[in-house]
Amino acid sequence: MRWKRLSVSIYFLVVVAGFASVASTASLPRLMPVPKSSVFYAPDLPYALFFLNQTWFYRYEGQWYQGRGSRGPWTYLPEKHVPDALKALPPELKEKKQGTPPNFRKSRSRSN
Repeated sequence: MRWKRLSVSIYFLVVVAGFASVASTASLPRLMPVPKSSVFYAPDLPYALFFLNQTWFYRYEGQWYQGRGSRGPWTYLPEKHVPDALKALPPELKEKKQGTPPNFRKSRSRSN
């Protein structure tokens, strides 16, 4: 018998609130569920990154940003549009990291 080396990419199905998408494990950070919440967070990154309802959220200097992917691009999200599940996160979770993710450019000041 002769063995051949194969290159394999692993894909998985992400299903949240009835919506599904296929994602490669190579492109996503490790996610952990927030206890008693529908929010997931990425504990291994040097910035606060969250996943909720097929959308990625990033908090920086007290402001929220959202993106279609874990690497952005990021769009400022006014406080009135921030999902309640994110507002309810413990302060130590959403404020503990202050780095910036890929493709991040601050687009609004705190006063806006």
